[in-house]
Amino acid sequence: MGERILLVDDEPRIVEVMGRFLRRYDYEILEAYGGAEAIEKINTEGKIDLAVVDLKMPEVNGIEVIKETRKKGVPVIVFTASMAVNTYRQDLEALGYDINDVLHKPIELKKFITAVEHKLKGGQKND
Repeated sequence: MGERILLVDDEPRIVEVMGRFLRRYDYEILEAYGGAEAIEKINTEGKIDLAVVDLKMPEVNGIEVIKETRKKGVPVIVFTASMAVNTYRQDLEALGYDINDVLHKPIELKKFITAVEHKLKGGQKND
């Protein structure tokens, strides 16, 4: 089995589609359907090689998930609906993210797999 990727979004359909797509590339997928579940998995599932995190989620948002991944040294790909980027701009910039590096829903699968492969090969930008 390949690297372990945690997919985080409160929209189950998005998690399922992204998971199916990444499994084609032999990645092991962990699914979290919200921020609280993601933080639990980060702290209990052992080694996670990459987290793909939606920003806008109820209760525990993506910014909180990103902060938790950083404690564990897990790199992150951020994605969201285009309107949510401006809501979280200040928080993202404080964490060292360039707004231009955020993937937008709907995610182009070619762009998505390129970002995943880059991060897993040590692409440290914004980690």
